[in-house]
Amino acid sequence: MSKKEHTEFAKRLYIVDNMSIRDISAKLCVSERTLQNWKTAGGWEAEKNRIAVAKGMTHEAVYAELGLLLTSMRQDREAGKEIDMDKYRQLESLSKIMKNTFDYEKNAPKKTEAKRTPADIAKEINKILLGEN
Repeated sequence: MSKKEHTEFAKRLYIVDNMSIRDISAKLCVSERTLQNWKTAGGWEAEKNRIAVAKGMTHEAVYAELGLLLTSMRQDREAGKEIDMDKYRQLESLSKIMKNTFDYEKNAPKKTEAKRTPADIAKEINKILLGEN
């Protein structure tokens, strides 16, 4: 895999799969420092925020997902089950998305445009991730 392909794959894992830099590092055998450099140079965080907003991931939607996940974790604990590590990872990921969404909504210019269709959103996501028109 070329460096460019490696970088793009890491970017997809970070943005689309909401993986942490630490998890990507372990999966791809790339240092966390290198990934942080790629993330900064490539503007991954800004893209992640734009996609979250494009997908309709308002802070209310993320908050609702957090509530469902926490309820599930509490039910597991009350049933005496060990809480799956994937749920902790999802919790970490959703918490970061929520913070990023709040930050974006606080700083984004207010729009009064009509709602976008799913096709428009898909086109915007493809443009951001794949550079398609």
